[in-house]
Amino acid sequence: DRHVLRETFTELMPPDVVRDPHKWHAPLQPDARRTSPCSYDAPGEDTLRNRTLVWDTGAGVGNTSFPILRANPCIFSFASDVSAVAIRKLRASPEYDVRRIHAFVDDLADTPLPSEPVIPEGRLHFVVCVWTLSAIEPAQHSAVARRLFRALRPGGMVLLRDYAVGDLTQSRHAVLEATSGTHVRKDGTLAVFLTLPWLRDTFESAGFHCVDAHYEERTVHNRKLGLVMARRWCQAKFRKDSIP
Repeated sequence: DRHVLRETFTELMPPDVVRDPHKWHAPLQPDARRTSPCSYDAPGEDTLRNRTLVWDTGAGVGNTSFPILRANPCIFSFASDVSAVAIRKLRASPEYDVRRIHAFVDDLADTPLPSEPVIPEGRLHFVVCVWTLSAIEPAQHSAVARRLFRALRPGGMVLLRDYAVGDLTQSRHAVLEATSGTHVRKDGTLAVFLTLPWLRDTFESAGFHCVDAHYEERTVHNRKLGLVMARRWCQAKFRKDSIP
């Protein structure tokens, strides 16, 4: 939900949005004469200059990037996803403006080839991980954290929101590894349910300082079906203070 993003990650928002995160913001309107959604080239220095650089990992079709970009005109988003289908849909959005966003296919758990740099290493202000680590094998989380550390500038932050152990959806999946909270969905994809100690250890081992880590719990009532659903998420912020 776009309002939750603006309330949760206030570091990304200008003061007027922090005061009123529910304020309406107009959709992005690319200038067709100056930009082309078919451009696959990484943004140049002129595009990135004086921008707040954000990497939206696991971007999907833009449900995180677009609300953030609407609310803060100073942000440029690098939006990546392992799914080429999702990236094609993101690029086809009428809001896709190459002056504000660059979408590309990327496996966060893999190391990109040196000949194919997309993320400007050591320059990002923020990395957003919303429902990202839960789709990656726990054994690869440490490598992911190290990659994010390299991408950020000193003082840069990882802003994370993901499924926690004990969330309602955990009971819907078959258990793959009970000790790690890893489950498998019916379609064969992974669903990893996280704990705060796991997140702290993973990111602090990579060199981060934990600014905040807590469980977000909410009871959702579905009156139509007569259901009461207990939802539980991990919410955390990790800062790169220096080069280790």
